[in-house]
Amino acid sequence: MKATEFVKKFGLSSFKVAMICPQFSRYDYAILYSDEVDFSNNFIEKHADYMFKTADIKRLVNSHELVEKLGGLENAKDEYFSCVQNNEPASYVAKAISDVESCNE
Repeated sequence: MKATEFVKKFGLSSFKVAMICPQFSRYDYAILYSDEVDFSNNFIEKHADYMFKTADIKRLVNSHELVEKLGGLENAKDEYFSCVQNNEPASYVAKAISDVESCNE
């Protein structure tokens, strides 16, 4: 299962829990069980449906938090267009919008 599909189905809270674990940054993958989180540096096929790259988890959580901080998806889009019009960096906002939309589709 893709990380975005997991968020669509179960929400973002499990990813947030994984991120607060002290070992989160030391591993490449997080395995999300119904009542615990485990970590690994190797992909384990039998856990494929609930095993996600920690980089993907971090990106999705940060994207959702940025869009929330900007006041929601519509306001984030307005911010993006404002940055583009003012020749300011906007790729981080565009990526956050894309991440949030892919979790909502």
